[in-house]
Amino acid sequence: MTARLDGLISSLLGSTAKNIRKIFAKLRDDKNELGELKRVVNSLIQNIDELSSDSILIAATNHHELLDPAIWRRFSKVITLEKPQTEEVGRLLELYLSNYHNSIVDNAKRMEQLELALKGFSHSDVKTTINNAIKEAIIKRKAVLNSCDVLKEIYFHQYHNIENEDQFIRFLLKYGATHREINEGMDIPLRKIQSISKEIKEE
Repeated sequence: MTARLDGLISSLLGSTAKNIRKIFAKLRDDKNELGELKRVVNSLIQNIDELSSDSILIAATNHHELLDPAIWRRFSKVITLEKPQTEEVGRLLELYLSNYHNSIVDNAKRMEQLELALKGFSHSDVKTTINNAIKEAIIKRKAVLNSCDVLKEIYFHQYHNIENEDQFIRFLLKYGATHREINEGMDIPLRKIQSISKEIKEE
């Protein structure tokens, strides 16, 4: 069953509780919530308790801190998925980059630099970033995806836009993008790239 929030919450008293079968619930004592949503949490707890003993209920959330503690007590097993470590990021890169011809996977140094650039990203963030880089390469009809293409998407994922071009160039250089890749892929003058690269070496 898929529970859609827009079809679940009702302004009619008690209607929301009737719609509940599977939902993520907030704290009952949340002072910012409406009374109807508090009743939703109670209804969810009751519905879970009424499940037959041969039923299996699986739930997932990105906001465990918002769940009512009573919800947690209804599950016999709680699994936390941590953000991927460096080695796992490498495997994810190999998996997602296999969907497009690239100059990254067979280059150990480039893989290592991308792993560092993706530090702190979730599994989903890594997938989204790589997929965005591939989509961009397809749109631009690039035959080969390079690390600069991926680094651009990593930067955009973190900062959402390029407010400071110098900072952007520094980021690309830090994680191994070549002057040529930046120049051709980002349409940034080679002279500016060389100037910033020189500044970094002198620091």
